[in-house]
Amino acid sequence: MDPRFRGGDNLKGVTSMDRKHLLVLCTLGFLLSSAGGAQAGTRIEKNLKLESGGTLYLDAGGGDIIVTGTSEAGARVVVTTNLSDLESTVDLRFDEEPHAVRILAHRRSGATWPSHFTLKFEIKVPRQTSLELKTGGGDVRVADLEGTFRLKTSGGDVEVSDAKGNLDGETSGGDMRVRQLSGNLVLHTSGGDIRAEGISGRVDVHTAGGDVELSLLRGNAQGGEVETSGGEIHVALDPAVNLDLEASAGGGDVHSDLPLTVTGKVSESNVRGTLGKGGELLRLHTTGGDIRVRPL
Repeated sequence: MDPRFRGGDNLKGVTSMDRKHLLVLCTLGFLLSSAGGAQAGTRIEKNLKLESGGTLYLDAGGGDIIVTGTSEAGARVVVTTNLSDLESTVDLRFDEEPHAVRILAHRRSGATWPSHFTLKFEIKVPRQTSLELKTGGGDVRVADLEGTFRLKTSGGDVEVSDAKGNLDGETSGGDMRVRQLSGNLVLHTSGGDIRAEGISGRVDVHTAGGDVELSLLRGNAQGGEVETSGGEIHVALDPAVNLDLEASAGGGDVHSDLPLTVTGKVSESNVRGTLGKGGELLRLHTTGGDIRVRPL
């Protein structure tokens, strides 16, 4: 046999240290080639003027939006994406207005959204800031703010926590979560669950395809409407408030652990009554599940 093809003979002069160096070089070469083939991302940072009591407007064709309130003045915006040249695809604008900041991010004319495209807006604003946020496809998360809030996404979840002010939220295809809201609550989703707790104001909650879990703060007697076309409704109320209650389950039963004074005709799927002396009406309706009402 030709000695050139005898592996054992060819490695006789290679030391253990040489083999380690060879392994390190091979590994480094693989990592460098992988990094070269990976697509570099883009990070854009902006510091914009925004005083306490102002409004943040954000209208994006897609992407996640995260807004957090702080004790500092100004809007600090961080935009990240997996695209190496974001501005060739997205027309991104930042405008400072009296008492407001406006951010626009839309696909440029003639450009197409790349596959596996990611875009995220992370924004810190003064705690007393109102919001008008809209994204064509992504999650919206808001925390630690005081103002009025209008949030809309065409394809993602909506999450709000520790907020003071009226909230109007809408999603075409996601879940909605609200925790500790001092104000009125309006939520609409076309395809997800809704969970809201610690709500102090009136509630108008609607989902076309999910369950609803709602817990009102003690003393909340503002009433409202809770409706789902395809799930169950669970509501927790302060039994000491004065409130009218109407519950109907088109595809299930109504269960109540509250000290209701029943009025009108009662059945397993329909209940109407009053808490205390009665007051504002809280209407609960589902066409595809049970309704359960319990005390806080």
